[in-house]
Amino acid sequence: MRDTQAGRHRVSCVLHSEGFKTGGWSAFLHGNGEDRSSRTAMRAGAFRSRRKAPVFFPIKPEPGARKKPGDVPIGHLAALIPKAYQPVLPHFAEYAPLYIRREISIIIGMDSASFSKLRRIIDNFSSQRVAVLGDIMLDRYIRGSVRRISPEAPVPIVKVREVHTVAGGSGNVAANLAALGAKPGLISITGRDNAAGELSDILSGKGVDTGSLISDAAAFTIEKTRVIAEHQQVVRFDREPELKLTPSLQKAVLGALTDQLKAGVGAVILSDYGKGLLTPHVIEAAIKLALNRGVPVFVDPKVEHFARYKKATCLTPNTMEAYQGMRLIQKDSQEQVEELGRKIIATLNCRSLLITQGEHGMTLFNNAGDRMKILHIPTKAREVYDVTGAGDTVISTLALASAAGASPEEAALIANFAAGIVVAKLGTATLTKEELLESVKKDLWTKTV
Repeated sequence: MRDTQAGRHRVSCVLHSEGFKTGGWSAFLHGNGEDRSSRTAMRAGAFRSRRKAPVFFPIKPEPGARKKPGDVPIGHLAALIPKAYQPVLPHFAEYAPLYIRREISIIIGMDSASFSKLRRIIDNFSSQRVAVLGDIMLDRYIRGSVRRISPEAPVPIVKVREVHTVAGGSGNVAANLAALGAKPGLISITGRDNAAGELSDILSGKGVDTGSLISDAAAFTIEKTRVIAEHQQVVRFDREPELKLTPSLQKAVLGALTDQLKAGVGAVILSDYGKGLLTPHVIEAAIKLALNRGVPVFVDPKVEHFARYKKATCLTPNTMEAYQGMRLIQKDSQEQVEELGRKIIATLNCRSLLITQGEHGMTLFNNAGDRMKILHIPTKAREVYDVTGAGDTVISTLALASAAGASPEEAALIANFAAGIVVAKLGTATLTKEELLESVKKDLWTKTV
């Protein structure tokens, strides 16, 4: 994606594959800001256009651009202009690349047909059952204000205004699924303590099936407490005793997963926070149980267990986790991320991989066909207040969309919209189906050809 500024109006030139099989390419302009703020762009090649036909620009080669194996030379750039952005177009030919790789697509914006398909998938969420297996915890938020520093030590004094508790870890994944209208079945281990009781009440109140929660007298429920002054986290303290997964507990966990599979779930999510539940044996057994029944397995991975996720349907690491999981030094360029993704797919024999890249969006690797297809999706986040639990939202929406009939590309697009919503909320958050549909609708524009 190449961006150019026209006054205060930002317009992005985006290359988008019309179809992976046909290899057809076109380019769209996508902007943000109001049309009236862009009038200063009517110079240096910018012009006013109300045409209802494509506008073609010659492409100039980038300095030092070289053709790579598999690249496709492009002779012109077809810009289909959304109605909202017709009044002014900046001159952007000099920013366009000489070559694009055929297997790589960059998506921004959508037409009405694409929106209708995504809406049908989201509307189908309410009929889906999804099993969630992973570490659960209680997230406690103590909110207040700071007016002075303690005389006892150089620390702020927080005057507590409210205390709020939510389900974290795999509990947040299940809560996200329930908020989107699905029927999640949660499999995890808690202690027999007050925190376990709070978790059960919270999850039941949100519509999560807690019948597969296993309470053990020797275990302790994980608690994470965050103290927040206004919108700033001051400190976090954790109650996190080590979980000793005995053979009997392991058998109970896998038995609960078997029951969920027999009940007819459309997807299984492994939410690995490295707290002791998902041991190498449990991971491998869970993947095998699900795949033997034709149920896809989505994994939110832990670096230490990366090699254990072989044959999982899809992994959703962030950039740091992806590099660390492969024991590689992190690099920043998109081309290097694409190379990393290919290595992960080849090593773990996964059908797909979704690497989340923060403000840079996310990249999907789909290895289901004859050749790998790579899709980069720019972020939809407009404001970022808190990334806590964003990974839970991505994997829950991705798995749910897949169970509802979405292709890997469609599921990734929906997950990207969902992530853009929750990072604008403070703390461990969920989103509703209505919020998701509204966000997707904002990205809609109509082709004018």
